[in-house]
Amino acid sequence: MARTLLERIMSGEDTQQPAEVGVGPSEPSPQNDPTLGQSGDSEVVMDVYGSQENTITEVIKANQTDEDPEPNAIDPNVGAPKPPLPKEQDIVTHEEKPTTFPPQPENPPAPSPQFITEEKKTYKPVYASYEAEILEVINKNTIKVRRNWKTEAEKAGTVEGDYQGTDPRARLTFSVTYPNYRVDDLKTKLHFDEDVGVLMTNIQTDVDTVPEYPHSFVAKLESPLDDGVEKGDEFFVADVVIPPLAEEVILIPPEEEDDYVVLRSPDMDSLDSPVRDRATSFVTQDTLKTTDPTIKKDFEDTLVSASLASVDLNIDYSVYNNFVNFSSAEQRLKNFKTKVTNIDAYTAESSSMAATSASTTDIRKWDRKIREVKQGFTGYEKYLWENSTSFVSGSVLADTVRYDTAWPKSGGSGTYSDPYINYPATASQVTTWYTGQLASASAYDADNRNSSKNLLPQFVREDSGNDDFIKFTGMIGEFYDNIWTYINHMDKIHDRSEGLVDRNEGFPDELVFDVAKGLGLNIKSNKDLVSLERWHLGQYLSGSTYVQYSTKPEKEIQQEIQKRIVNNLPFFLKTKGTPRALQSLINCYGIPSTILRVREFGGPDVKGKTGQFLIQRKHDKALIFSGSQYVKTKWPKFTTRPNTVELRFAGANSGSGINNRYLLEAQESSSNTFKWGLLLRDNGSTDSRGAIDFVLSGSNGFLSASVTDFPVYDTQFNSVMLTRKSSSGAELTSDRSNQSITYTLYAKRYDAGRSKIYLESSASMTITGSTYNTSFHSGSNKLYIGGLANASGKSTYSKYTGSMMEFRLWKTALSESKFDNHVGAPNAFNGNHASASYTDLVTRFSFNDNKNLSSDKNISDVSGDVSYTETGSAVGFVNNSFTNIEEEHKLLVPNLGPNRLMSSKIRIEDSKLLNNLNPKKKVEESSFDLAPVDSNKVGVYFAPSDVINEDIIRSVADLNFDKYIGDPRDQFKQRYRGLKKVAESYWQKYTSPNNFWDYMRLIKYYDNSIFDLARKFMPARANSTFGIVIEPNIFERSKAVLHTSMSFDNLSFRGEINLTQYAKENFFSASADYKTYNGTIGYDSNHSQSFDSDVFQKHSLYKLESIDNLGKYGGTYLTASVTRGGPNYIFGEGMQPFVSESRLSEHNYDLLKFYTSSLSVSVANGYGATYKLDGKYQYSSSFTASRHDARYQEYSNLANLFYEGCKQDMNTTPDGFSPIETSDTKQTRLVVQEPGKSRLKTER
Repeated sequence: MARTLLERIMSGEDTQQPAEVGVGPSEPSPQNDPTLGQSGDSEVVMDVYGSQENTITEVIKANQTDEDPEPNAIDPNVGAPKPPLPKEQDIVTHEEKPTTFPPQPENPPAPSPQFITEEKKTYKPVYASYEAEILEVINKNTIKVRRNWKTEAEKAGTVEGDYQGTDPRARLTFSVTYPNYRVDDLKTKLHFDEDVGVLMTNIQTDVDTVPEYPHSFVAKLESPLDDGVEKGDEFFVADVVIPPLAEEVILIPPEEEDDYVVLRSPDMDSLDSPVRDRATSFVTQDTLKTTDPTIKKDFEDTLVSASLASVDLNIDYSVYNNFVNFSSAEQRLKNFKTKVTNIDAYTAESSSMAATSASTTDIRKWDRKIREVKQGFTGYEKYLWENSTSFVSGSVLADTVRYDTAWPKSGGSGTYSDPYINYPATASQVTTWYTGQLASASAYDADNRNSSKNLLPQFVREDSGNDDFIKFTGMIGEFYDNIWTYINHMDKIHDRSEGLVDRNEGFPDELVFDVAKGLGLNIKSNKDLVSLERWHLGQYLSGSTYVQYSTKPEKEIQQEIQKRIVNNLPFFLKTKGTPRALQSLINCYGIPSTILRVREFGGPDVKGKTGQFLIQRKHDKALIFSGSQYVKTKWPKFTTRPNTVELRFAGANSGSGINNRYLLEAQESSSNTFKWGLLLRDNGSTDSRGAIDFVLSGSNGFLSASVTDFPVYDTQFNSVMLTRKSSSGAELTSDRSNQSITYTLYAKRYDAGRSKIYLESSASMTITGSTYNTSFHSGSNKLYIGGLANASGKSTYSKYTGSMMEFRLWKTALSESKFDNHVGAPNAFNGNHASASYTDLVTRFSFNDNKNLSSDKNISDVSGDVSYTETGSAVGFVNNSFTNIEEEHKLLVPNLGPNRLMSSKIRIEDSKLLNNLNPKKKVEESSFDLAPVDSNKVGVYFAPSDVINEDIIRSVADLNFDKYIGDPRDQFKQRYRGLKKVAESYWQKYTSPNNFWDYMRLIKYYDNSIFDLARKFMPARANSTFGIVIEPNIFERSKAVLHTSMSFDNLSFRGEINLTQYAKENFFSASADYKTYNGTIGYDSNHSQSFDSDVFQKHSLYKLESIDNLGKYGGTYLTASVTRGGPNYIFGEGMQPFVSESRLSEHNYDLLKFYTSSLSVSVANGYGATYKLDGKYQYSSSFTASRHDARYQEYSNLANLFYEGCKQDMNTTPDGFSPIETSDTKQTRLVVQEPGKSRLKTER
C-alpha cells in the first residue's frame, strides 16, 4: 500500500507534490524494458521475489529440525520477515513454459522415510530491494528509471525460471525519496486553514501507538498550535523555498456613480510637491508649552494672547512723529508710568507673600495681575519696557541723532535668558529721565497741529471740568493713530533696506512671505519641525533644563535671511541661470563657500586650452611680522639640501627712508654667521616698489641674483621660489663644492580681478666650484623666517615687516608650471610627479593657525610625510599674531573626464574659411568642432567627500587620469593598478580616518530651504543635484569587470629517469669546459676610455616623468611618457630593441643580380653602352627571399585587402540599397518610473 504523508517526510520527500506511482497488472512492467537509462533526482525502492537454488543435502538438513519454526519467526540469515508468497505461483523457465505446482494441503501427513537416489531441485524465495533513480514520469502508471529490472535481479542471484513479479495477486509496492528535503533545515511547516503555519523542528517515528506499517509520527513544533486546531483537522506540510512576500493591494471598486472623486497619492519625493514626508508627533498642550514656568508664561502672554492679531510694524518709537498724530505723546507717556507703578506694586505684594509663606493662590493672583498689565502694552509701551537706549550725538538733518527714549535699565543684556531689568518708577534715574521725556512730549503735543486736543476750541481746553473729555479724545486719537501708522507703512513694502542695524528699516519681517509672493517668488520654510521654544525664544532643552540655542530666535533668523533674498531679488532675476545667482543665494543664507558652493562640471581637455581651473573664494590666515619677530627652524639635509625654497609674503613699508628687509636668512649654527638669504631691497623712492635678492656669502663677499622693480611693499601678496639645479638642467644627486650649479629666483603675483598671473619676473646665476656653493649646502644649519639681522649679514637690513604664509622646502627643483599653480592657488602643493606632495615636500608652514604665540610658540609642520616633521619656533610674537585673509584661488583641476570640476565654461572659439562660401556645404572650420561637449551637470549640495577631493586636487593638480585608467592589462583587474599606486602614495599622510559625523553635525545648523530656491534659479537644461550627497572621492573610481580572463592549464611535464640502474656498467658520462675571458669595453675607437665602474650596476632606463636622483640621468626623462602600454614605471629590457629591416617572405623571392663593377650597374640602368653577357649586363644572378610584395597589383584580392580596400555600392549590397543609411531619431527614451501620473517618463 502507498506510504503516508508523515512517512514520506521521515524519508526526506517533497510533500508539496505528493504522488503515488504504481505499476498496474494490465500494463507492461518497467523492469522488462531493457532500454531504461539514467535516472533523475529520485529513487524507487521495490521489494522483489527472487529464488535460491538448494542441494538435496541442504533440504534434508532443513527437514531434520526438532520442531517447526514459529509462524512469522525472523530468520537471522535472511533478515526482516518478507511478505508471504502466494499459495500458487508460476515459475517460468527459459523456454517460457510455466510449471504449475498444486497447492499443499493445510495439514499434510508426516513424511515417511524414503531413500532418495537422485538429486532434486527445490526453490526457496529470497527478497531483495530494488532501487533506481527516476528519469521520466510517462503517465500515472508508468515511469522510466535508470537501472534495468532484470539486470538488478541477476545481481541478486536469480536463475532461469525465477519469479519475476508478474503475479497479478502480488502487488508491488515502492516509495519515492527526495534527498533534497530535510526537516532539520528548519524550513518545514505545518499549514492549516487561513494560512496558519507552524515551524516543525524535529520528527520521530512512533511504532508503539500504531504497530502496523507505516506507523505514526510525532512532530516537535516551534510554537504551540492555535486553539482553533482540533483533532481530525486537515493540514499539509510544505517547505519554505523563498521568504514570504506580502503586499498591500488597494482594491478600487468599479465606478458605479459619478458623485465621488478618487484622489491621487501625493508625490512626496518631488521637491516641487507642497506635501512633504515630514511627520510630526502628537503632543499635549502641556508638552507644547514645556515644563519650564518662565517659557510657559511667555507663550501664554505672547502666542495665546491677542497681541499677535495684527502685524507688528517697523516703527521707530524714539521719534514721536512716527507714531503720534491724533493722540497725545504726553498722555501716552503718563499712561505707561501708571502701568509701571502698578507692576511695581503688584511685584511688591507678590514678594511679601512669598516671604511670609502665603498661599500659592494669592501669589498667583498678583503674578496674574502683572501679566495682564504686560499683555495690555501697546507697541510704544513694549518699546519702553523691552529696549535700552542712550544718547548718541549727530546731525539732526542727517537723522543721526539718537535720544535716550526707553525706560532706564538697571541691568541685563536684553536676551531671553538675561532680559533687561527696569528701574522702579520711584527711582531717581527714572525721575530724571521722566522729567526730560515729559517736557519733550509736551513740547511735541503743543506743536502737533493734528492732535485731537489742539483741534478742540480753546474754551474747552482751558476748562478744568473737561479734563476727562480731553483724555477721552486722546484715547480716540490713539485708536486712529494705529490706523494712521498702517496707512503710512503701506508704501514701505517697497523699501529694500535690510535693517540689519536698525530693525525699524524696511518692510515688516512678518510680511516677507507676502512681499516675496507679490514679486513672483514663492518662499518656503523648512523650520516647520523646529520646537516652539527654539523657534520663538531661541531656547532648547539640554538634559532637564532649557539653555540658549542662539542669541536670536529661529523665527528672526529666518526672517532676516528671507528679507535678504527679497531685497536682492532684482539681482537674482538679472543673473538667473548663472553661477553668480546661485552663489549670491548661498551668501544670503550666510553659508561659507568652503561648506557649500556651486559645482559646475566640464569634460576632457580641449585642444588649444591649457587645462581647466576651479575658481573659489577661500578664508585663510597669515602671520604678521612687525619688525622684531622671526620664526626659527632647521635647514634639513637628506641626500642633498632642499633644492627648492618657496614662500608667499605681503611686505609693508613701515616708515620713511630706506626699508631693506630680510625675508629669509640661513646662518651657520655655531657662529651665527650669515650664509645665504632672501632679502627685500628698497629702491629709495616713495613708491612701494623694490627688489627681491637671493644673496650668497663667499670668500669674495656677497653674490646675488635680483628680481627688480617689483611691488614688494604694497601689502599685496607675492609668491617667491628659489630653485637649485645642475648647470646642465639635471637634478643634483649630491652636494659638492666643485659642481656647476644654477640658482634661479622667481617672483610672481596673481590678480583676482582678472583671474590670472599678471606680474612675473625671474633671475638666475650659475656658480662653478666656489665657496658660494658651500655656503648654501654645507655651512648653514639654521633658517630664520623674517631674518635674524645680526652683524654678520648685510648692513642697513632689518627684520621683516608685513605678513607671510605658505613657507615650503622641497627636495627637488620645482618646475615653473607647478609654481604657477601655487601662485594662483596658494594652498596647492602639487609637485613634479603624482606623489611629490608626500615624497618631495619635506617642510611646510602654512601659518593658517589661530593661537597665542606668546604662550604656544610652536609653528606646526603640515607636510604630508609624517616620518619627518620639523616644527618652527616663533620668537618675539605677542598674543595672537594671525590675521584673517579672504582671497580668490584659481586651482588647476586634474583631468577626470566628464565629472571634472571647472569654473569657466565659456569657450572663445576661433574659426576660418577653407574656401569661398558655398550654400551646399560648410566651408568654415571652427577650432572646437571636434572638441568634446561639456557636461550639463550642476551641483549645489553638501558632500562629506568634498573636503578630501579638494585636498586631492591640491596635491595632484595636473594629474591626467587617462594615463592610469586606460591600461589594457587592467581589463580583468578589480582596480586600476596605476591609479591605486597614486592613491596609496596620497593616503600615506593620513594617520586616522576623517570624522564623517562631525561634518554631518555641522551642516544641520544651516537652513535647507536654500535648495528649494536654488532650483528656481537653475537652468532648465541643467542636470542639477541638491541636498546632501554621499559619494566616493576622486581616487575611489569604480571599475566593473565584465568577465574574467581566460585561464590555461600547463600540460607539459618534466621528469628524470636514472638509466644507470638498468645497466650493468655506467655508459653515461658528461663533461664540459668553463672558460672565462677578461677584456675592456670602452667608448672610443680604441676601446681605451672606460666607463664608470658602476655603469653596469645601473638600470638601463629609469622611471619616466620623474627625476633620477640615484643615477646619472637626472632630469633627462622628466618630461618623457609612454604612448602605448604603460604604466611609466615598468621596464624590463636591458637594451633598447633595434629593428634593422623587414621580415623575409616565406613565398616571394626577388632576383638578385651580381655585377663586376659599378659601370655595369650604370649601363644596366640605361647609362652608357658596353658589352652584354648573354644579353644581360650582370655576370650572375640568384633568387633571394623578398622583403616586400612587389607584385601586389597583380592580385586583386591582396590589393583590396592591403591597399585598395573593400568597396561597396548599390550594385554590390545584398538589399540593393546604399551601403550607408542614416535615419533621424529623437534623443529621448522611455523609462519606467514609480507610479504617478504615468509609469512612463521621457528622458534625454
